[in-house]
Amino acid sequence: MRERVRTPTEPPPLAKVAAIAEAAFQQAASVEDAIEEDADVLDDDALDAEALDADAQDEALLDMIAMEMGAPDPIDDDEIAAAMAEPAHFAEPAPVEQAIVAEVAEPVAAVVEPPVEMRPQPAAVAAPAVEMSLGSSILASGMFSKPAKPANDPLAPIRRMSQVEKIAFFS
Repeated sequence: MRERVRTPTEPPPLAKVAAIAEAAFQQAASVEDAIEEDADVLDDDALDAEALDADAQDEALLDMIAMEMGAPDPIDDDEIAAAMAEPAHFAEPAPVEQAIVAEVAEPVAAVVEPPVEMRPQPAAVAAPAVEMSLGSSILASGMFSKPAKPANDPLAPIRRMSQVEKIAFFS
């Protein structure tokens, strides 16, 4: 049997190419997993560092407050008690100058004029003649008559009510 010799121009068998590709894919996946794990570790470390830094700042602030509260008071408690027991001394108010007060004017007698007398009017003054309007002359002549009221008006009791009765009735 003859062995087959591959020439450099001949492509490798497909099974071998598939195995190489699968190995490369697995290696790339493992590299990606390692990168993700490193990134998570770095993120966790950064978060831990920030949390530790924030805790350290809080502790420093609390220490400063404690030191300030523990510092001795510049005023003794006996001095405070003595100051509270003494009555308060207020300064005398400055003297006030007399304010200028307006004088009340004396009443002046009002000048009274004599009443004006009205002249008597003549009693027989004729009223001016009033012209009749066109509408009133037509009604007076009887060309139009007023509408007759129906015998059975259902709203007649309401029409006879006063305004106060209507408001009381409908409210």
